[in-house]
Amino acid sequence: MKMRKVISAFLVLICIFTAFGLCALGASAAEGSKIVYATTNASAKQGSYGYLYVYLDDLTDLSALNVSVYYDTEKITVRGVYNQVSCVVEDIATDDGCVNASYIFDGKGKAEKTNLFYIYYQVNTTAEVGDTYFDIVVTEAYDNSLNDIPFSGSRCAFNITERAVSNSCSIYSTS
Repeated sequence: MKMRKVISAFLVLICIFTAFGLCALGASAAEGSKIVYATTNASAKQGSYGYLYVYLDDLTDLSALNVSVYYDTEKITVRGVYNQVSCVVEDIATDDGCVNASYIFDGKGKAEKTNLFYIYYQVNTTAEVGDTYFDIVVTEAYDNSLNDIPFSGSRCAFNITERAVSNSCSIYSTS
């Protein structure tokens, strides 16, 4: 049993170092490109609800964009996805473990932080306690001349905590 705990701890450390390594690789590969990123609460209890906001810092010269947000369906259930940006055409689809948002813009975007969309989600009551992630991936981005624009996705992490169940007992009597 102790050996299993040692192996589990070792595997957790490997996963943590791998995650940090991938983040460092993504940051260096993304140099000079625009980034689509997301924010949510730092932690959430099992069974609770939350919002994930997906942002873009700069809409200038952006004509088309396709963003996917991947999540673990064993831990997260998406309850709704809501567009927040003005555009010519927008399509948001939710598939098992993925939210895909496609946009065609009018080319008049500004160089300011813009909320593209947000996801209303629930942490499953049976979700494993610990860190989980939303991975944001940009599959297509084009400027007004339909040239590729270098875009990077990102990873948004939060911690799932155990839901505290309070047990109380009351005794009532008529005597």
